[in-house]
Amino acid sequence: MDLVAPSISNIRRALPEEAVLLTEIAFRSKAHWGYDLSFMEQCRNDLTIFSDNITNNLVFVIEADGDIVGFYELRGKVPEANLYWLFMDPKVIGCGYGKRLWLHAAEISKGLGFEYMLIKSDPYAEGFYLRMGAKRIGKLPSTAIQGLMLPLLCYQLLVKG
Repeated sequence: MDLVAPSISNIRRALPEEAVLLTEIAFRSKAHWGYDLSFMEQCRNDLTIFSDNITNNLVFVIEADGDIVGFYELRGKVPEANLYWLFMDPKVIGCGYGKRLWLHAAEISKGLGFEYMLIKSDPYAEGFYLRMGAKRIGKLPSTAIQGLMLPLLCYQLLVKG
C-alpha cells in the first residue's frame, strides 16, 4: 500500500457496516499517543462508533489503495459545525491524509453554510489543528476522564462582512 501519496486517496461517505472498522481506527489512533490501557478503557464509550452515527450524521472516510485509513464526523446546527471525530490510522499519521480530511471537512462545512467549526481536541492533536488554522478558545471537560480538561479550538470558515 502506498501511504506517502495522499493525492491518490479517495474521500467518501462512510457506510453503516463500517462502524466496527472505524472504531478500531479510533482506538489505534488514540493509543498511538502512548495512553495506558486503563486510560484507553475509560475512553471506550467515547471512541465507539455506531452504525447510527454513520446513518444520522455526516461521516466521511479517506482511503488509500482501497483501505480506510481515517475518518471524521461533522455535527451541528448553523452557524456552528462540530468536528466530532477526526482519527487517522497511526500508519499514515504524518503522510498528509489528515490534512486532506481536514480540508474536506472545512469545505463540506462551508458548503452547508456553517460559519465556524469547533473542535474538542485531544491534547496531542491540538498542534495539528493549530497548523490547520484553528485557534484555541478555551477548554472543556473530557466526557471520558473525570477531571481532564481538553483544548477547545475554533476554525473560522466564513469571514463575516
